[in-house]
Amino acid sequence: MMNGVINLFIADDSVIHIEGVKAILKYETDMAVTGEAYNCSQVKEFLQKEEMPDILLLDISLEEDSDGLELARYLNEACPGLKIIILSHYKEITYIIRALKAKVRAYIAKDSSRTDIVNAIRSVMSGRGIYFGETISYEALLSAFGNEKNMIKGKPYELSGRELDVLRMLSDGYVAKEIAAGLGINVNTVESHKEHIKNKLGVDTIIEAVVFAVKNRLW
Repeated sequence: MMNGVINLFIADDSVIHIEGVKAILKYETDMAVTGEAYNCSQVKEFLQKEEMPDILLLDISLEEDSDGLELARYLNEACPGLKIIILSHYKEITYIIRALKAKVRAYIAKDSSRTDIVNAIRSVMSGRGIYFGETISYEALLSAFGNEKNMIKGKPYELSGRELDVLRMLSDGYVAKEIAAGLGINVNTVESHKEHIKNKLGVDTIIEAVVFAVKNRLW
């Protein structure tokens, strides 16, 4: 951050979306877009040759079938000072969980308000934890992260090895049919494991169980 200005780099496979974000930010006197890219290779090339931006606004789907979340994982190792905000169409919990694993600083939907996008940038720059804004409701976050009963339940040894396998595959985005095939069991058994997991962790939904597992590093 130089002269009080937050330097931003945008990586998105859509010119329209890039121009839209630039239009949103152009009236913010403490922010400047210093570069843009459409795929992972262009992002890496820029970061090798140019001055490191403060924040990368990163889409999940990039050109050349590039995976923005895999890029985020790489950049956390290669550019530890770079702060990453995911700006995506996807609101599914699977992507949000993967983003948390990739240690991004914020996850916001592309249909978020202008105010929310600007707030996310300022929040991340100030180091105020992980920002979700309007993308995830406060109630959902409270249920997944802040439920006190979840903090005293859900010790790893309360889940069997097979239940941990099922939960791990759920966190990776697999559905029941795929889990059954991968583990050599039937779909009904997978559904039974899911119910046991919820009961043991003291949660109401499998989404809460997955978030809890990631937060508490059950594997």
